[in-house]
Amino acid sequence: RLFDRGGEGVTAHENASLRAMDGHLRSMLGSWFSAGFLELRRITFEESSGLLLEKIAKYEAVHRVQDMADLKARLGAGRRCFGFFHPCGEVGVP
Repeated sequence: RLFDRGGEGVTAHENASLRAMDGHLRSMLGSWFSAGFLELRRITFEESSGLLLEKIAKYEAVHRVQDMADLKARLGAGRRCFGFFHPCGEVGVP
């Protein structure tokens, strides 16, 4: 649930209104952040923002990035890397 007032002092009418609002917000947020709404973009060392490259290096969990030269090699010729981006999100941040 998105809203939880603990039930203390909440009238039946308020409770029904909160349930309805909870349902509407779940639906809207589910639509806004669904995979179908996201944009798939290629990530390259030359064209992607420094902020994005830093985040990739910092949060890579499977194969740790040693340094920016390592990341550049991973995104180099013959390699492909893509990320899902929200169209309304911060520029260059997946």
